[in-house]
Amino acid sequence: NVGMCYTPIEACWVHSLDSGCPVNEKVGRELKAWAMLTDNLLLYDYGTLFHSLQISFNDWYSVGKNAELLSLYGCQGFLSEVNGHSEIDPFHKLRVYLKTKLCWDASLDTDEVIKKFCDHYYGPGSEKMLVYYNAMLEHYEWINGRTGTSCSSCYDTKVAESQYWPKEILFKFKTILENGINDINKSSCTAEQKAKYLEHFEDEYYKLIDLIINWYSTSFNASEKEYFTQKIEQNKLKWD
Repeated sequence: NVGMCYTPIEACWVHSLDSGCPVNEKVGRELKAWAMLTDNLLLYDYGTLFHSLQISFNDWYSVGKNAELLSLYGCQGFLSEVNGHSEIDPFHKLRVYLKTKLCWDASLDTDEVIKKFCDHYYGPGSEKMLVYYNAMLEHYEWINGRTGTSCSSCYDTKVAESQYWPKEILFKFKTILENGINDINKSSCTAEQKAKYLEHFEDEYYKLIDLIINWYSTSFNASEKEYFTQKIEQNKLKWD
């Protein structure tokens, strides 16, 4: 009745635990060894960037592969430490949904699960939210080229620096999300449906605006900053 909970806090979560990347080489060996020693293996993983909760944690490529690995090893339990203090991190609800679905069926295609979530949760804004999501992944490739590594742990400090999130990139994201809001407003949905989809969509939008104001506050004039700050404070009541 004794179980083993493996907690590799030092792991790289960009790559799967068995990827053999420089950080996970030791982690992969240890996980495999514990799977051979016990039938009651549990994994404790991490899904947030502790140094900046407002930055999207780049574990999207590894989530599905790790789920398949745990299924192969007969893992009996799974606990993921995400941002439990608030919902201020980008794609918070998507992350919870994806990991929950993979716990039930590790063979699911993560891209299909993500698209299904966006279609149902954002409605007419789904396409632009997926564009935003993929633009975020593409930007991480840009960051990797400048930091010299694609590995990243939950304690990574480099990717939480403003130099890796230039103003023009954040404003590109802003435009994508604003186009999504327009798509919802112009859709043929009922007023009730629009209100629901807008609430979900603007949740991500104002998280981004909050980050821009923190790093590039002079990009907005006084009236814009006042308006956005009011909206952010209203949304923080939900995030907290």
